Amino acid sequence: MMMTLFLLLAAFQLRQLTQVDGRVLEAPRQLLTPIRIEWWVVVNFLACCDTSHLSRELINCGRNKGIHIERPHTLIEEDPQYTTSSPLVRVEKMFELITAKLPRPPEFLLCVLAERKNSDIYEHSSRIPLIKDTPTMILGMDVSHGSPGRSDIPSIAAVVGSCSWPLISRYRAALRTQSSKVEMIESLYKPLANGKDDGIMRELLVEFYKTSNGRKPASLQKKGGRKAAYLLPVYPFWALLDGVSESQFNQVLNNELDQIIKAYQHLGEVGIPMFTVIVAQKNHHTKLFQASAPENVPPGTVVDTKVVHPRNYDFYMCTQAGMIGTSRPAHYHVLLDEIGFSPDDL
Repeated sequence: MMMTLFLLLAAFQLRQLTQVDGRVLEAPRQLLTPIRIEWWVVVNFLACCDTSHLSRELINCGRNKGIHIERPHTLIEEDPQYTTSSPLVRVEKMFELITAKLPRPPEFLLCVLAERKNSDIYEHSSRIPLIKDTPTMILGMDVSHGSPGRSDIPSIAAVVGSCSWPLISRYRAALRTQSSKVEMIESLYKPLANGKDDGIMRELLVEFYKTSNGRKPASLQKKGGRKAAYLLPVYPFWALLDGVSESQFNQVLNNELDQIIKAYQHLGEVGIPMFTVIVAQKNHHTKLFQASAPENVPPGTVVDTKVVHPRNYDFYMCTQAGMIGTSRPAHYHVLLDEIGFSPDDL
């Protein structure tokens, strides 16, 4: 669906909004492999809400997506004496309550928090071109830093990797500490003195292999007098990185991508998989308005003409509904696309 938008840019010399054309991508409607949830519990961290109504709405929502959800087994309320404790203590005490009240682990925990959060959208993998036909690992990467001026606090590198292909809704997370204020991830590949790799990517690659039924049989082979790990299938990577500035784009390709390739080859593969590398920038001053309409731009709105780079591959997209007011899209930069997506498919 095409629509006319106005774009607000952070340039003080502009005296009027720039008119651009945008389009809205269709949202997925159904889950690929809906499951049954028969043994689950509602956990309330003292949020002021009607948990019975919430449970009924969840059951109805699941039914519309093809998921059969039974009524919850019980509701477990947080002990008020721990409300002023740290989040870690509150969660640990809640787990103690759950363990004491339930005869066996539940299939699903619905945790109700006081803060409001937007719900995630489950994607239908059969609608994702190329990924559904070729085993593909999707990565998300970010680095969290300490407070400004605190150089004594290490940064935390976090990477999530998809597993259980062809699903794209299950992920494993891996964390490492690294030098303070360093945006590039240092431990994607981390060779040790004994020849092993203790990096993030090895952890995620092996998990992908174990949960995706192996695209070829698991095998151990001799290499330099030691056993190599699982022989992984050659599959593309789709990596999304957050918080990287334009001046660091080359570092992503020369440093992080090189680490991923080394970790992949350390597992016994001689080839190099195909990559699509995307950087998502949120801290910018570009906002989108619908022309002649008071509502926010709808989720799925894409702008990839007029206000994008004349040579590089970039676009703006609002992937979810915004709060009341103006919508600030994410600015995506495609640094590398060996997989070969069309713009809308990407």
